[in-house]
Amino acid sequence: KEDFERDRHEQFIVELRRTGEPIGTIYSYNFLPTDGYAFVTTFLGENFCGRGYGAEAFALFLYHLFTTYGLYKVYADIYSYNDDSLKAMQGAGFSEEGRFKGQRLFDGVRHDVVRYAIFRDNLPKIRLFLGLCGFGA
Repeated sequence: KEDFERDRHEQFIVELRRTGEPIGTIYSYNFLPTDGYAFVTTFLGENFCGRGYGAEAFALFLYHLFTTYGLYKVYADIYSYNDDSLKAMQGAGFSEEGRFKGQRLFDGVRHDVVRYAIFRDNLPKIRLFLGLCGFGA
């Protein structure tokens, strides 16, 4: 409840489709409809990383945000030590829009925060990834 009072826009539990088992969460924040953007963060349980669940949840959420709110772009901030997420963002067509040098202190070491953006123009690619060809906006 306190998170929503501060900055959360929408938040969903990520579940396994076949069992309904909760495996993580995804949420949008810093939603600014005037300028047409929001930020998204995804967390998955350690046992569920690297299996495509995060990519599917992220794509579904992007589709929802772009088609429901007509956003221009969506941002995601990734820690530079998170190689899997960095590769996923680059492979999915996100563009690097900023790098905050040494912004994250983790285990006594400073790491960059890399800001990526994906634009509404990528909706056809998102729909294709989700198998939604011919549907939606």
